[in-house]
Amino acid sequence: MDLFAEQFNKRGIALFTYNRRGVDLGEDAPYFDKIDREKYKKYLPVTEAIDIETVIKKLKKNKQLKKAPIILYGISEGTMIASIVADRQKVNINGLFLQGYAHDNLSDIIKWQFSGASSIINLKSFFDKNNDNIFTREEYTDTSKIATYGRQQILRNARFDDLDLDKDGVISQKDFGLLNHTTYEKLLSAITNNDDEYIWNNYFRVTSAWLKEHFALETNKTRLPRLNIPIYIFHGDSDANTPVEKVYEIKNEFERLHKENLHVFIFKGHNHDLNYMNYIYYKQIPEGLQKIFDTAEALKK
Repeated sequence: MDLFAEQFNKRGIALFTYNRRGVDLGEDAPYFDKIDREKYKKYLPVTEAIDIETVIKKLKKNKQLKKAPIILYGISEGTMIASIVADRQKVNINGLFLQGYAHDNLSDIIKWQFSGASSIINLKSFFDKNNDNIFTREEYTDTSKIATYGRQQILRNARFDDLDLDKDGVISQKDFGLLNHTTYEKLLSAITNNDDEYIWNNYFRVTSAWLKEHFALETNKTRLPRLNIPIYIFHGDSDANTPVEKVYEIKNEFERLHKENLHVFIFKGHNHDLNYMNYIYYKQIPEGLQKIFDTAEALKK
């Protein structure tokens, strides 16, 4: 978070981050954290919302922050948690910054991620020359540097015919959906059977209880329109975690309701983290992140 602390602080904006329940800083790659699995079981969507409310109440006791506006900055799943806190109205929230906006229920999002659509988004920069979301044999076997890298390093030298599972002559979303189907079914079974070890080791470091509670939550698509505070969405058009089409849906819904408190920014060629790794590698702040910093600064005026 060094980039965010530096950029917000130099604009006179305080940034507060926190570790989730049971999580502490660690030294081991790639996560650099230490997790107490028993305490971590208490990390659930609603308990996290309560934790954020508790933090805000404590921050407001600081004389320097007593009159400071509070903007919740949520990324991915955090876009759901931030809106929950705002909707509960247990603490005063002055606005939301939502990056990698999650529109639907997490169950539907996971289903989409395994449908093959996410795979096409992740791979199209290597093979999709005409931007039609399918890869022809010619595109896939192209000898260019970028296509060769995609085949060798990303797809481990998979042959075209091994990926064209429906044998229609192209590699499409349907093919990747077929490839992902067994893994998706295993995940659903693990959630149903509370197999936390499988989920932890094969999907993501969360619990079945966390997933089940998320599956039962109201969605942002129905919660956000109730809110009257300023809402800012920052989203990449190459986001393979949460589809950009859903950003247009919420934008259209606010327009239908004649509500003017939603502000949407979509960035070409940006992924779920708004190309944050470009900063790590090249020390250049990507357009999407720069817009977040600039927007925060503009709100001070």
